[in-house]
Amino acid sequence: MFYTLVKIIHLLCACVVIGYLIYDVFIFSHFKKNRSEVEFIKLKRELLKPSALILGLAFLLLLCSGAYLASFYLGGELGWLESSFQQILVLKISVVGLLFVFTPISFFYILVLKKSDPMRKFYHHLALLICLIALIFAKLMFLF
Repeated sequence: MFYTLVKIIHLLCACVVIGYLIYDVFIFSHFKKNRSEVEFIKLKRELLKPSALILGLAFLLLLCSGAYLASFYLGGELGWLESSFQQILVLKISVVGLLFVFTPISFFYILVLKKSDPMRKFYHHLALLICLIALIFAKLMFLF
């Protein structure tokens, strides 16, 4: 029963995270075309301020529930790359791990180089792409 609940939480959190990224990448691009940079940033902060807590919590729950669910399929007597399911799952986890490459790069630019990060405006585009690839792998896992 608990496993099923965690699976549902995982799916709902994935919907929230991907939905947020789609909104940020596609919907806000429309607002950006019709406003100055200063107006756009102010509008975006105002609209997204309440969603930051929800997104952060959903992302954290997505990672935690994913780790819990993966523990049922990897390691121990099951091995790591014994089946197609496991191979795709490890590939999915590796792809999701790419999300954590952006933060150190950003900190390097800001803290070490004392410059703004030139890739910052593309992070949500890349995160959306990574999430969609992970979603495709999630569906492929259950085909094998």
